[in-house]
Amino acid sequence: GTGLRVQDLQFESHPGGNTALRVVIRRSKCDQPGHGVSRVRMPSGAALCPVVAAARWRNQLCPSRQGPDDPAFLLADGRVLSPDRIAAALQLAMSKQEGFRGKVSTYSLRVGGAPALHASGRSLRDVMSEGRWASEAVLSYVWQTATVGEGTAASMASAPVDIGAFLALE
Repeated sequence: GTGLRVQDLQFESHPGGNTALRVVIRRSKCDQPGHGVSRVRMPSGAALCPVVAAARWRNQLCPSRQGPDDPAFLLADGRVLSPDRIAAALQLAMSKQEGFRGKVSTYSLRVGGAPALHASGRSLRDVMSEGRWASEAVLSYVWQTATVGEGTAASMASAPVDIGAFLALE
C-alpha cells in the first residue's frame, strides 16, 4: 500500500533547539513518476500543530510493537487509521457546521489549502510545490475567494464530536 509507515515519520533536530518533522511520502496519486517526496515541517506553536501531534503519537500513543515497515497510525484496537477513516472524521466534524450540506474528503484539505496558502502571501510556485501540482490546474483553486473558508478550521476543531462514534466508523 501507499500509506505512511513508521519509518516515514522522521524527527530531526534543527538550530535553535527546534525539532522538525520530516514526512516521507513514498508514492501518491500526485507523484506520477513514482519518485516520492519528503516534506519538512517545523512546530507552528498552534493548538493543532501537526509536528506536536506526531511527536505525541510517537511518544505516547504509538504501540511499541510497531516496526519501521508497519503502518504509522494505528487505532487502539489495531485497525489502520486509513484515508477513508480520516475522511469520515472530516465529514463528521463538518456536519457540525451550521449550513454545511456538502461532502468533504482528504482531497478537500489539498484543494482548500491552496487558496489559504496563497492568501497568506506565498507565491504560486510555493503553492504548487506544497500541493504537488505539476500543472497550473491549481489556479482554479487559488483564485477562489479567500474569505469563503475563513474560520472553518477553528470552527471544525472546536465542534463537539463524539470520538466513540468516530472510532466505530467502518
